[in-house]
Amino acid sequence: MASAYLVFGLTGDMAMWRNPYEPVGSFSSLGPSPSQLAGLMGAALGFAAPRSAASALLPNAKPLAILQKKGLRWPVSAELLRWQEENAYAVACRWLGGVPRRVSWNVNGIKDMSKPLDPQPLRLQQQVVARPAYEVLVRLSNPDAIRAVAVALMNPAFPLCLGASF
Repeated sequence: MASAYLVFGLTGDMAMWRNPYEPVGSFSSLGPSPSQLAGLMGAALGFAAPRSAASALLPNAKPLAILQKKGLRWPVSAELLRWQEENAYAVACRWLGGVPRRVSWNVNGIKDMSKPLDPQPLRLQQQVVARPAYEVLVRLSNPDAIRAVAVALMNPAFPLCLGASF
């Protein structure tokens, strides 16, 4: 069976591509991982993640405990995983944003650790990618699935974010 391809641009004001090996999760990787791009396409296609508000609307949603038993550290849509496997999902991504630049992005909380934390939470200093621009190439085994992704990216079922919803 012949593969089908889709190329699209991915840009924004900032991106936060979390690295699972970063203990605090505060320093963005330069670009998205293949699974993060799959999640972006899954959101466009309407595949709800188990912890999302939309997952309560799904009639056949698998309980979170079942997904975690399979070794998934972060709950992923079972429908998205099935879609990736059925369509022999493969992706490549390249940076088009010129010289990469990370900027500090503060998340709610306090700055000074010498002051009591209560009632304020700790402030995280995140480093996000400023003005990211990527070119993404997706290969799927099913041409109909490629057309569905192209349509969904132009009119996504859920809001699309570059790694973080802020």
